[in-house]
Amino acid sequence: MNPLQIAIKAAGSQQALADALGIRSASISGWKKVGRIPAERVLAVEAVTRISRTVLRPDLYGAPQLPASSLVAPDRKHRSVHPKQNRNVRRGTSS
Repeated sequence: MNPLQIAIKAAGSQQALADALGIRSASISGWKKVGRIPAERVLAVEAVTRISRTVLRPDLYGAPQLPASSLVAPDRKHRSVHPKQNRNVRRGTSS
């Protein structure tokens, strides 16, 4: 899985990532064609997905020193960044 796919998965979907960034989904489709997140969008994607910039663009920020899974904040690993997709999530309960 490449860094863009990781970011999309963390966001829940390509559309959810686009909405969170305030851009069109077609822009992200363009990123897919190029094969990377544009340098000017890396920090915004990092803020939205909580995925380290070193994972998103190691060519710009250096390779991560930890496994990629540890660079995602634990409270964001399995939640979408799109608020409407989280409305049925129960909090404070254990299974």
